[in-house]
Amino acid sequence: MNKSMNKYDLIWCPSYSGISTVNAKNFRSARRKAPYPYRKYLGEIVVEIVFELHRLWGYTILLNISDKSKTVDLVRRMFFLAYNACGTTSGLGFLQAASNASEDDVWNNVMNQGDYPGGSAFSNKKDNEAYGDYVFGRMMKLNIRFDKDNGTIEISDRKTDINYNRWATKYDSHLELAKDAALSLNVSITE
Repeated sequence: MNKSMNKYDLIWCPSYSGISTVNAKNFRSARRKAPYPYRKYLGEIVVEIVFELHRLWGYTILLNISDKSKTVDLVRRMFFLAYNACGTTSGLGFLQAASNASEDDVWNNVMNQGDYPGGSAFSNKKDNEAYGDYVFGRMMKLNIRFDKDNGTIEISDRKTDINYNRWATKYDSHLELAKDAALSLNVSITE
């Protein structure tokens, strides 16, 4: 694939079902690569970029969890701790604010993209990956892949940025967040 090309998913908006995946230079050219009969209705096609983690994150850290049965619990706790570390909402996030959100509320918002009703480019389409863009109006930008059968999670090794990850006010890295979550669940994690 040409370096200037990206991979895009084409989605039929009325049913939010996948049409195809194409390589293109931008969103507009990707939409125009839709197969017939969809191409006749370009306004009904949603285009989502396919992020490849090695391009988005650089490298990742694979963590092993001492108790495989707590893999999903660890991911849930990471999102809850990150949510609380964010402190307040960002921008128009006050419209989705929920100051007394429980861990279940945060997890449901992450997995169902509660801040983006009707589906979006940030929807969680995989059972083994959780992404929280804005959660109850708080800017998290947190993505975690997990394998509950093997008891592993995959996180970014990039330094957090307070302008992008509001939870960076408390945690300097994804690993620090994971360690705090593991400690609170009484499990250990190893690289």
